Amino acid sequence: MEKKKPTTMKCLIVDDEESAHIALGELIEKTPWLEHCGSCYSVMEAINMIASVQPGIIFLDVQMPEKSGLDLINMLPYPRPHFILTSAFGVYAVDGFDHQVTDFLLKPIAEDRFIKAILKTIKQETTVITLQAADEDQQQTAGDIWFPTPGKIVRLRYNEIIAIEALKDYVRVTFERGTIVTHGNIGKITTKLPEDIFIKIHRSYVINRFAVRSIERNSVTMINDQECPLAGRGAERERIVNLLMQNRKQA
Repeated sequence: MEKKKPTTMKCLIVDDEESAHIALGELIEKTPWLEHCGSCYSVMEAINMIASVQPGIIFLDVQMPEKSGLDLINMLPYPRPHFILTSAFGVYAVDGFDHQVTDFLLKPIAEDRFIKAILKTIKQETTVITLQAADEDQQQTAGDIWFPTPGKIVRLRYNEIIAIEALKDYVRVTFERGTIVTHGNIGKITTKLPEDIFIKIHRSYVINRFAVRSIERNSVTMINDQECPLAGRGAERERIVNLLMQNRKQA
């Protein structure tokens, strides 16, 4: 059987030293399943570029002027890219792993150690994809659904979920114990949820019918006091409200 090639991953270099950009750029160029998508010399420059190029891996220096690499990690919302910290000082490795980075590379970076870090990253990425595929058919009837987040995959029971909100290429899931943000499309996620529990009340909101506290003129208040906008007018609005009230009675 032919071995499947790893998916190409975009790589961003964030370092204030030109020599680091040259060294890492050469290593990325020599690795067929990596793509060098950009170089930044400060944290603030990186913030803007990350939003536009959406890298899968960020090679991140720890010590930089004004803000450090660890500051950048703290500034980014979930889900985050894979971070591989780079530094000439091994003491920063502990701080890096406390921030859930994928790996730490000591400068000057050896090629074999670089490849090892990349393989570790690909293994983590592949594990998430494999688990998603394995659970896809079961999610319709199993009574729960899995949401991939950085470093782990979270399982939520249907009755735990309060509301799901679309955020461009991501969705925010509010549940009894908090919130998570995961990469995905709200429409695709909705197809995996039972129609007798979840209803789309707005183009950006899907809610648990049994987690509704009250229905106002233009919004729905959930049991956690979250207000969700109510879309539609006339007959469409009436249909949504009747459906919510009907299922509340069944609960």
